[in-house]
Amino acid sequence: IYGLTSSQLDPNQLHLLFAPLMCGYGLALISIIWSRCKLSQESGLMGNLHIVVIILIASAPLLLQLKQLNDKKPHTGSVGGVHAYSLNGSLNSITTPKDVIISDQPWAVAWYADRPAIWLPQTYYDFIKVETIADKVTSIAGIHVSSMSYSGEDIRQSFYNNRDLTAMAYLPWINYFVRNENAANISQNPSVAPLIDSQIGRYPHRTKLSGLLEPSTYYSRSMIRVK
Repeated sequence: IYGLTSSQLDPNQLHLLFAPLMCGYGLALISIIWSRCKLSQESGLMGNLHIVVIILIASAPLLLQLKQLNDKKPHTGSVGGVHAYSLNGSLNSITTPKDVIISDQPWAVAWYADRPAIWLPQTYYDFIKVETIADKVTSIAGIHVSSMSYSGEDIRQSFYNNRDLTAMAYLPWINYFVRNENAANISQNPSVAPLIDSQIGRYPHRTKLSGLLEPSTYYSRSMIRVK
C-alpha cells in the first residue's frame, strides 16, 4: 500500500483502528454459521466449540513464541556469569547506600545490592576519567569484577572486550592454579596495579563474594567491614 513503511505500527496504518470492529463482524458471521450446525444445540463446551477454536487460533502465535523463549533459556541457575545474579546481594552487607561501585555488571549490582553502579571501562585511562567525573559528586567506593568479563569467551575475545583490565577478570583463576596468591603477582600488572595492588593500589582491600566456578570479587577503597 502506498505511503506505508515496513513498520508494524506505521502512523498510516489507519485500518488498525477498525480491527476490533472487523473482528466483531467476523465473530458474528462465524456464530451465525455455527448456529445452523447441529452441534450448536448441544449444551456446555460443544455448543460453544467455535469460540474455543477461535481463541486457540488467535492465541497460537503468542503460545508458540512463549514456547520458543522457554526452549532458548539456559537450563542452569547461572545467568551471565553469576548464579542468578543474587550473590551480588553480598555487596549490600559490606557497602553503604551512598557507595558508588564500578562493576562489569552494574545492572545486577544496582538491582540486587541496591547500590549505584557504573559499567567497568575497558582501559585504565578511561577508568581515570570515570573516577575524575565521579569525584565531583562522590568518590568511587570499589570495583566489582565477576566472570561476566570472560564467560563464554576465549581469552583473545576477553582481552579484546576488557583490554587493560583483563588481568582483574582472570585473577581468581591465576591464584587458584598457582595455589599461592603471592606467587601470582598478577595484581602487580602495570595496568591494574594502581587500582588493586595491596601496596600501591587505590582499591587494595579485596573480598570474595562467591566461589571459584563463578568468581565474583569486590575491591574496596577502604577496609571492608560487614555493616
